[in-house]
Amino acid sequence: MNDKVRIQRKIIYGMLAAVILLLTAGLILTVSQGEKIADMKERLAQQDSALSLVNRLSRIDSLAGQGDYRGAAEAYDRELQTMGTDSLGVALRRDLARQLDRLSRIHMAGEQVRDSLAGLAGVADSISQLGRELRNSDSLSFALEKARVQIAGLRQQLQRKSLGEYLTFTSSKGNPLHYVGQVANGQANGYGVAILDTGSRYEGEWQDNLRHGRGAFYWQDGEYYVGEFKNDRRSGQGTYYWPNGEKFTGTWENDRRNGPGTFYNAEGEVVASGTWKDDKLVEEE
Repeated sequence: MNDKVRIQRKIIYGMLAAVILLLTAGLILTVSQGEKIADMKERLAQQDSALSLVNRLSRIDSLAGQGDYRGAAEAYDRELQTMGTDSLGVALRRDLARQLDRLSRIHMAGEQVRDSLAGLAGVADSISQLGRELRNSDSLSFALEKARVQIAGLRQQLQRKSLGEYLTFTSSKGNPLHYVGQVANGQANGYGVAILDTGSRYEGEWQDNLRHGRGAFYWQDGEYYVGEFKNDRRSGQGTYYWPNGEKFTGTWENDRRNGPGTFYNAEGEVVASGTWKDDKLVEEE
C-alpha cells in the first residue's frame, strides 16, 4: 500500500470521527434541552396551581367581606383538606371567619332581645292605661298591678341578657376571649357572653373580667358545667354534664370536685356518692 492510499484512509477516518463527535454532542444537547423543557413545564404547572388557589381564596375572602362568615369558613376548610402545606394562612382565615360568625350570631340575638324589650314597653303602657281607666275596680286593679310587676321582672331579665359593650381580653388562664355584655370601669362586670379562641364559651355573671357568680361553661367536645364560679374557677354548687348522659352534682372548689357530691350514670342511677377531694372520692356514703 502506497503512502497516498494511507493518507486518504486517515482523512476518511478523521472525517468519520468528527461526524460521530458532532452526532454525540447533538444528542447530549437534545437530552439536556428536553430536561430543561420538562422542568419548565413543571414550574409553570406549579405556578398555575398556586395562582388558581390565590384566585379561589380571593373569592372566599369576598364571601367573608359580604358577611357570609359561615360559608367562608366552610370554603376555607375545604381548601385546607386539599392542600399539602398551608403557606397562605388559610387555617388562620378559617378560624377568624368562625369567630366572626359566632359574634354575628350573638349580635343578632341581642337585636331580637331589644325588639322584645320594645314590645314589652308597649304592653306595659297599654296595661297602665287600662288600669287608669278601670281603677275603681279593686279586683281588676290588683290583677293589673300583679301583671305590671311580672312584666317589670321580665324586662329586667331581658335587659341583663341584652347586648352591652364588646371587649377582648385574656382570661386568668391565659386564653384570649371575645366578650359581649355589661361593662363597668372598662371591664366585664355583670351579665355577659364570652367566646374563647378554642371555641368554648361562657354565659353568666362576671366581676372585673373574671367569671364570678352563676354561669354556664360549654366545651367544644359537648361537656358543660352549670353552677357557681368564683375568681374565674368553678367554686360552689354546680353540675357537670358529659355527652354520654352522665353527670356530677355537688360542691366545687378551684375547678375540682371538693366536698359532698353525687355521680350519676346516663340512666340517672347513683354510681358514687360521698365526700370528694381534688376530683377523687375519699369517703363514700
